Amino acid sequence: RFGSLKGKRVALLGVAYRFDSEDTRNSPTLVLAQELLNHGADPILHDPYVHARDQNLAKTKMTSRFTTDLDEALKGADIIFLCTAHGYYQEHRAQIEKSSAAGIVDACNLFDPHSLNGMRDRYTGIGRGHTAPSDALVDVTVKGFRAVEMGVANEPSTLIDYLNERYATD
Repeated sequence: RFGSLKGKRVALLGVAYRFDSEDTRNSPTLVLAQELLNHGADPILHDPYVHARDQNLAKTKMTSRFTTDLDEALKGADIIFLCTAHGYYQEHRAQIEKSSAAGIVDACNLFDPHSLNGMRDRYTGIGRGHTAPSDALVDVTVKGFRAVEMGVANEPSTLIDYLNERYATD
């Protein structure tokens, strides 16, 4: 949507794997940063929860490209990627909207495109459809989630019963 990223400064907001967390294990943001570097872009990573000495930042050689200062991350950014749905980014939405970036890619559906102010024409999201899902799709998704949830919840109970039957003497 915004053309080639080669030679462009790309702010990656959110390095943690899960929102409102500092855990960077399996973070797709670190993979994206490496891919951007491989394709000639200049990524800068920001996360308010991640420590500058994070082992995964060091392992991926991204420590020098990391900051906890949002102003620093946004300064001179041509494109902004919202990579992790931290509440922090909702709270600082006005700051993100005011940036001079030509494009904002919402990879975690953090912002509602219908409520955007000055960034609607330069915003795109990933994985957000143009129409609401059917009631049947919502129903099967909820049922599937509940089945998995119930299965996970039953695992400790089943294990406890098994261990009690075979190993508990009193």
